[in-house]
Amino acid sequence: MDSNKFNYETNGYLVVPDASLDIEVLNYINASITSILSDSRKGFPYLCFSNYGDKNKLQRITQVHMITEIYSLIKNSSIGKIASEITNSKCIRIWGSQLYIKPSSNDLSTIVGVHNEHKEMPYFEDGILTVWIPLSDVCKNNGTLNYISQSHTENNEVYLRANNTDLNKEIFDSIEQKRIVSVNIGVGGLSFHHHKLLHYSDVNKSESTRMAIAVGLMTDKVKVNTNNNDYGYNEIINSQFYCPVIYGEFN
Repeated sequence: MDSNKFNYETNGYLVVPDASLDIEVLNYINASITSILSDSRKGFPYLCFSNYGDKNKLQRITQVHMITEIYSLIKNSSIGKIASEITNSKCIRIWGSQLYIKPSSNDLSTIVGVHNEHKEMPYFEDGILTVWIPLSDVCKNNGTLNYISQSHTENNEVYLRANNTDLNKEIFDSIEQKRIVSVNIGVGGLSFHHHKLLHYSDVNKSESTRMAIAVGLMTDKVKVNTNNNDYGYNEIINSQFYCPVIYGEFN
């Protein structure tokens, strides 16, 4: 078995230091995100903004893969190829995306609490994963993403809460500290994680704002449950406009 696939299946995540991302484009997006979002908002109804412009809170902008610069960055990298290899899939599509802007702050409202996509998006039962793309160097000090290794194989209901700004501290008393893995990578790196893997991010203690894009990916084995809230995805899941292909062919 390929080592990347083995690590992803065993640990629930895969950190890739170099995924052929265009560094110049990453730096451009990081430096120009205000103007990019401003231009994209004009006559463009697909983006959803939360706390945008509030430098004291965690800001989120959804469906940023609909922005040309960001979609091209994803499409022209090896993200789709790697995702296909670690999931044994012939086709990889995007189902959603979020840009996270984490300000320099000790305010607990900037935390992303312990969660997984399985709980957040119950419409998707299986066949999805997430790729996390930081727009600059990331480390524990600036609130990088943290994984709880192998938690995708466990019953995690006891750890999950509705309040996503709560780090749920007692979880750390019930697991071995070595299972907590911080994604410390330079610009151009990224990480993949299983939809049932627990993950979180703490406050940004650095002096600079930290930004990252989380992209939800669908494999050709995607399974949905229409009895659960679909948040509108059931209407667009087969649309190549909203859910574009980044690897292989969608039939």
